[in-house]
Amino acid sequence: MATSGQFQVQVHNTGVQAFTVLGVALDSAGFTRLPAAPLETLFNPGATIDLRTPYGPVICQDDVAAEPAYAILDLLRADGVEEQVRVPMPSENDTVPNIHNEDCAAEVLAAAVDVTLSSLTVSRVDGVPTVTGELDLRRQDSTESIAVADMRGSVVLQVQPAQALPAVMAAEESTLTVLIQIRQATCDPHYIADTKQPVLFPLWLSFDDRQQEYSEIPVDSEQRVFLLNYLGEVCN
Repeated sequence: MATSGQFQVQVHNTGVQAFTVLGVALDSAGFTRLPAAPLETLFNPGATIDLRTPYGPVICQDDVAAEPAYAILDLLRADGVEEQVRVPMPSENDTVPNIHNEDCAAEVLAAAVDVTLSSLTVSRVDGVPTVTGELDLRRQDSTESIAVADMRGSVVLQVQPAQALPAVMAAEESTLTVLIQIRQATCDPHYIADTKQPVLFPLWLSFDDRQQEYSEIPVDSEQRVFLLNYLGEVCN
């Protein structure tokens, strides 16, 4: 499976001796290979452990496929010998090709339109402390109409438009601004502590009224801090 730019590689020791995995990397023609992510994970006989490894930038070409994919494992054997092995990495539910297709689609979308988040401020809306801001779209390599069709929040932060959707940038226009509001979705400390992607906000765009394309609202490091500080303040 894949989460936050990482694949989760399941390794099972089917032998009779223990070994230690010192590093793991993805080997797939569809992704730029990264150096092995350093680890020190002991596998006793019969052990099954999921290891996470980052994957590199996607390679989008007609003659390039994401599968077959392999895991490159740097091993330390029980006798002290180090070796590197390349093992097949079958993906459950076509995870590897699906991520490859999604990342390639995201590259096409980014080339067509630039999306930024701006003007974040906290104010009271209907008596509730709310982050207001703007979603700014600027046309790049596209001659089509571009619509903001839908947007969602995360487990801990709600995101909603402050105007009716779809909001459309006509083919002859070069910019579009959509007003948005962000509020806490929960103050449950368990959800706040456990969420891995508190500011991952899905966004759907459509071009010339065709099928909606998945994207994400970009949140930079300063905006992330701002939003998490807001969440901490309203929940305390």
